[in-house]
Amino acid sequence: MNEVDVVIVGAGPVGLYLAADLAQRGVSVQMVDKARRPVRHSRASVVWPRQLELLHGVGVADELMDRGRAIEGVAFHSDRGELGQLRFSTIREAPYPFGLAVSQEITERVLIDRYEALFGPLRRDGELVGLAQDNVGVDLTVRTDAGENDIRAQWVVGADGAHSTVRELAGIQFTGPSGAARFAIGDAGIEGTLSTRMLHYFYSNSAAIGISPFTEETMRIAVSMPSDAPEPDRAFFRRVLTENTRLVTDVREPDWSTAFDVRFRTAERFKKGRVLLVGDAAHVMSPAGGQGMNTGLQDAANLGWKLAHVLEARASEGLLSSYDSERRWAAGRVAATSGRLARWSAARGPALSRKRDAEIFLATRKRQRPNLVDVIAQLDTRYPIAGASSHGSRLGARFPSFTGHVPDRAPWSSWPVHDAYGYTLFLWPGTTEPRAWEDIVASLAQRTQHVVRDLARTASPASSPGLGRRAHYFLVRPDGHVIEEGRFARPGDIPSRVIGGARAARPQHNDKHER
Repeated sequence: MNEVDVVIVGAGPVGLYLAADLAQRGVSVQMVDKARRPVRHSRASVVWPRQLELLHGVGVADELMDRGRAIEGVAFHSDRGELGQLRFSTIREAPYPFGLAVSQEITERVLIDRYEALFGPLRRDGELVGLAQDNVGVDLTVRTDAGENDIRAQWVVGADGAHSTVRELAGIQFTGPSGAARFAIGDAGIEGTLSTRMLHYFYSNSAAIGISPFTEETMRIAVSMPSDAPEPDRAFFRRVLTENTRLVTDVREPDWSTAFDVRFRTAERFKKGRVLLVGDAAHVMSPAGGQGMNTGLQDAANLGWKLAHVLEARASEGLLSSYDSERRWAAGRVAATSGRLARWSAARGPALSRKRDAEIFLATRKRQRPNLVDVIAQLDTRYPIAGASSHGSRLGARFPSFTGHVPDRAPWSSWPVHDAYGYTLFLWPGTTEPRAWEDIVASLAQRTQHVVRDLARTASPASSPGLGRRAHYFLVRPDGHVIEEGRFARPGDIPSRVIGGARAARPQHNDKHER
């Protein structure tokens, strides 16, 4: 029987990201997927700013940017004309102030190449047909061309999509409203005056349309459609786009097209014993806003470091309970945003259309909080930590920093870095006299087991003005979220729970790439 730390079932972008993340942390991983190669066509085609940060953490963001196309923002239109725009360049504290249009096939290929360059061939052949767990592990039966194999894992992660075998075998319910929404998607060239650097939403009384740049010559088209509509072809896309937008005059023959149904579901739990769910196996939401794969990547980022800490005995298994509570809460917020976009798509008739247009007009104005551009970019994820609701608090929020190392490319050389493997204590001097501040930083570096970063030396240009005039500390988890913060005048003001004791030897990892 093969024994491994973690088995990941499902080799899509979410499962592959988690495999690379865990392997970098020294965790032994085996993947199981009955598909033997990356998908050729998929619904996932946009990576948002927060997910680019996460993909940087496993060393693939630069290559994806080289192979993708930047999206500068989102534009909303109705039959009354353009209602408003969200520009990613307006986002504060974002090292990647843009989205990225890139095919799922490329995303998967890049993640596979990264994994194999570091850790050797990625084994993933086989179909999961049996799962039984006890208090210390999980027994899996995998069917391959050569017969059935048994695997013993300490933990199993289901990243195997909306029809998850892991979820079914673990006995986890998948519930949601009855009924399904049907969508047509395809990749085709478009004639007209449409900006090829923006994601566009068009709303009318007869259709809801999303158009995203995909390559220099090709756009990804998504259209809501009746359940009894025929399979989409060039004539279908041409008719819908030319009749419902003023910016499209013709649609060329699609490279490919398909129609699919989505039933909106959420697993009753994301953790059951030693089985955990990520991505579509845990939640299926409206494709409006391109949030599905991106939400799954946030699941994996939340889960990876927690699994590694439990396996290394650096934390109790109770830490994994926070995965379920945090990500169920966060996925619910994302689903609400996707649902909001879906409601705009469904608005029909003069009264509802006017209400929708007014909502969009207000939502795209900078004074709105939370700003919709931060929500779509998934930079607003804030986990429910005590005190996080107080004004100006960063508790539970993402800290504006890179994981592990600063990219080689400009303009990122001044950005701070948080530790990928442990906690990071960020220190901000405020107006403290420089010489005294150096002594404070040195003293804390000697007392704590955490990595210490001096924000007087490295702070993002956008975040520095908002950190205040008084000295401040932020304790940041390996996934980049703040779990403790406060003001202080001297090292002794920082609580001992934040300091955490003297520095201890850290575990060895396969791929350390810290600055």
